[in-house]
Amino acid sequence: MANTKSFTDALANDPKDLLGLTASDGAAIVFDGRTLLIGTTPRA
Repeated sequence: MANTKSFTDALANDPKDLLGLTASDGAAIVFDGRTLLIGTTPRA
């Protein structure tokens, strides 16, 4: 995560770890007017 300018990009770059941490099939990262969908999610 330290090698990226944005923590949201760092989270999105390794979806397996993010989804494993939350024990989910999908996640939405919403920050600073941006929405990043990871895995299986409803459409934005």
